[in-house]
Amino acid sequence: RAVTAAYEGTPLPGLPVQYRDFAAWQREWLRGETLEEHLRFWRERLAGAPRFLDLPTDRPYPSTPTWRGAREPFAWPAAGGLLALAAAEGCTPFMAVLAAWQALLAQAAGSEDVVVSSPVGTRDFAETEPLIGLFVNTLLFRTSFAGDPTFREILARVKDGVLAAFAHQHLPVERVIEEVAPAREPGRTPFLEWSLNFLDREEAVGSGGADLRVSPFEVETGIAQFDLNLIVRGGGEGLAGSLQYRTELFDRGTAAFLLAQLGRIVERVAARPEIRMSEIREALRQEEKERLGQASLQKLKAVRRKAVGI
Repeated sequence: RAVTAAYEGTPLPGLPVQYRDFAAWQREWLRGETLEEHLRFWRERLAGAPRFLDLPTDRPYPSTPTWRGAREPFAWPAAGGLLALAAAEGCTPFMAVLAAWQALLAQAAGSEDVVVSSPVGTRDFAETEPLIGLFVNTLLFRTSFAGDPTFREILARVKDGVLAAFAHQHLPVERVIEEVAPAREPGRTPFLEWSLNFLDREEAVGSGGADLRVSPFEVETGIAQFDLNLIVRGGGEGLAGSLQYRTELFDRGTAAFLLAQLGRIVERVAARPEIRMSEIREALRQEEKERLGQASLQKLKAVRRKAVGI
């Protein structure tokens, strides 16, 4: 009663709707022909898509996952070229980063078909802005790299796929997966293992005359919800963030190497948007050979030191 009385005495304006009203509207709206249209879109969009990407891991998938994880930070202060390319092509920074991320995953998995998941906000109505409640869904973005496209063409494919997915964003991802990938494998989740979380926020200044500055920071939880989750913060001319990875699958050195490769993709495509996927693949393969060669050399040196008793 005391809480109710305190709430009723606040000077805050009343809300036009409550979260329960939104939930009831969504349940009523997502039924019948509307539901079938959304299901039809996702069935067609994900038909034949690989449920999993066979990325080379440092260790095999455990039968019982622990979901332990860590983060490897990165900063790309010179990412302005990629962002300028995106703007020239009528794309958002998210689309540009997604295109580069999927290109890296395509090479690492040896695939021409890549699906990446990403969390999205679904506050599409002005009435939902002041509400407290979960307005987040996960969308699946599929891109084909068939035909050896240029990066400019890849960006166009990503743009089309993103816009189509956002037009059908209200169907919960659990329902999508249930519809298109009912068969499961122990310890793995179809379509959700590789993720991109793009936070398009610059440092903000508090309002109301308060001398308050707000900036994001990352908290190390020791948990990874996905095999690899690229977390990117946009702001100004550069990009920064971290790669969250499952430590039961990947070593820190592998995460750092993937980030270095991704950074070089960003530089290459910004300098030459007409670079083809085959050229990107060849450059990445060469880097992988050099890394393996250096690792073999280090192992050989360690064996020699042990043999001579050093």
